[in-house]
Amino acid sequence: MSTGLPLAAAALNAGRSIGGAFLDTDLDDELSLVSLNVTSVVHLATYAARQMATHHTGKILITSSLSATLPTPYETVYGPSRAFTRMFALGLREELKEHGVTVTTLMPGATDSDFHTSAGMDDTAFGTGAKKNSRKEVARHATKAKPRP
Repeated sequence: MSTGLPLAAAALNAGRSIGGAFLDTDLDDELSLVSLNVTSVVHLATYAARQMATHHTGKILITSSLSATLPTPYETVYGPSRAFTRMFALGLREELKEHGVTVTTLMPGATDSDFHTSAGMDDTAFGTGAKKNSRKEVARHATKAKPRP
């Protein structure tokens, strides 16, 4: 049900990974990852950006990853999917400036969540015993992020 109020903020944070050698992972699983990490972000951003631009106000936070900046062997599709969200956010930021909408990219490193377990990576350097960023700290930084004009 619509309240008639403009959408003030949107946090686009969906994402997952698949651990393992690219030669061994399932193509359908990799394409599903691309659908979630890339397609869903574009889909949700379209709705948010159009509504916010109409009202000349709003803030969009898009989660990417430090993996967007480095080669990601054994997560060969994840890193490029996050590179897409990073570049998408940067392009969207430039387009929406004139409409009073800010776009910020959150780029955390490994975080203490179920992310690596869900990706089947418990037996890797990012597994259950690895030192990771606190999820509370990552969330705190995200909510205090200063959008760039």
